[in-house]
Amino acid sequence: METLKIKRFNETITLPKYAHEGDAGLDIYSTECHRMLPGDRVTIGCMLSIKLPENTLGLIQGRSGNASKRGLTTIGNVIDEGYSGEIHVILCNTGREEVEINVGDKIAQLLIIPVCHVEVIDTLDIEGGLRGEAGLGSTGV
Repeated sequence: METLKIKRFNETITLPKYAHEGDAGLDIYSTECHRMLPGDRVTIGCMLSIKLPENTLGLIQGRSGNASKRGLTTIGNVIDEGYSGEIHVILCNTGREEVEINVGDKIAQLLIIPVCHVEVIDTLDIEGGLRGEAGLGSTGV
């Protein structure tokens, strides 16, 4: 098992944690209160910094319950291995109602994902797979 080092800016901040054994994401908790109108976007500082394991990235994703019940989703939120500053969650209210965020609410989840580094080669020829250039909508609606 890999280790994720976390620095809290204040000892009252809740550490990210898995809700259940086998979960993919560590729950992240709000450190701020916000009222979000439909269409609003807010950046919430988590008052945490992390040291990711080598060859990984941190990906902050929304929580399915927040998405289905409250219309909240996350955007952006890729944390590179070398970043050591404060973690932020960018939340968007995609719903039709105002949403209240309180200190201690579960607002997102942090996934630690392996990264494959590649060599970039400029070429004029790309051999197609089975789909070739068939893209958006090519398998039906």
